[in-house]
Amino acid sequence: MADGKGLPFDLLALDVDGTICDYSSRIGDRTKRAIQTVEARGATIVIATGRRWPTAIRVIEPLEVCRYLIQSNGAVVRRIADKAVLNSRFIPHETAAELFALFRANGVIGVWYDIPGRSHKLFVDGETSANRQLQLYSSSNPPAFVRLDSFSHLADAMHLVVFGEESALHSVLAELEATHSDTVRAIQWQSPRLEGLVLEVLAKDASKGWGLAWLAGQLGIDRDRVIAIGDDVNDIEMLRWAGTGIAMGNATGPAKAAADLVIGHVDEGGLAEYLESVL
Repeated sequence: MADGKGLPFDLLALDVDGTICDYSSRIGDRTKRAIQTVEARGATIVIATGRRWPTAIRVIEPLEVCRYLIQSNGAVVRRIADKAVLNSRFIPHETAAELFALFRANGVIGVWYDIPGRSHKLFVDGETSANRQLQLYSSSNPPAFVRLDSFSHLADAMHLVVFGEESALHSVLAELEATHSDTVRAIQWQSPRLEGLVLEVLAKDASKGWGLAWLAGQLGIDRDRVIAIGDDVNDIEMLRWAGTGIAMGNATGPAKAAADLVIGHVDEGGLAEYLESVL
């Protein structure tokens, strides 16, 4: 059992955007100090995010702490020090190819995330310029997005992201649930930054909650000694699994409903204020 040195938890799982960072990806000095103090007191810090490694590490490095990363909404669990993949839940190549055929038939554009250790690329079934949301989505790192010519050279998919007209995305979601609900699950995002609805498709059992439960088991930490803090629909499984699930004041309604406690808004230092209160 880990020793939290008087803290009411031994493991603290933190979402990134809207929790650690504000919506401009800034980390406040007060938040950084609070997280560093938690680790100095002996608790294990886990970052649990929808981001993949290259974008997650931009947050982790300035914090100068944190031992583990649950990335891509639970598709991968990694040890940060050596980047080692400790566990993963990927979409099998054959299933991903079937889904891309479904996307094409409905006139939407899929993005196939390659698995860690391969190309670090995101394969786009078309041109990024064909969709406004996809343009926004790819603008932070355009070279990583590569047009998809065929499926044959790809491995399994870490996860898939789908862009298109909202009505078409709802059709895709209904068909996906009717034909592939035993192998994958979809998260629906209403993204202000991307100006509308986006679908993310993961392996059936991939979630931040699964990653957190697995990691806590490996570390010998009891569920009731785990606190998880997040703000959006991709945090729900994690908030429900943790001994104490906490939603930010800026969290979505479903995330707040899944939580045991709601704290302050990210723009008002809500995370720092809560951590300071338990230190």
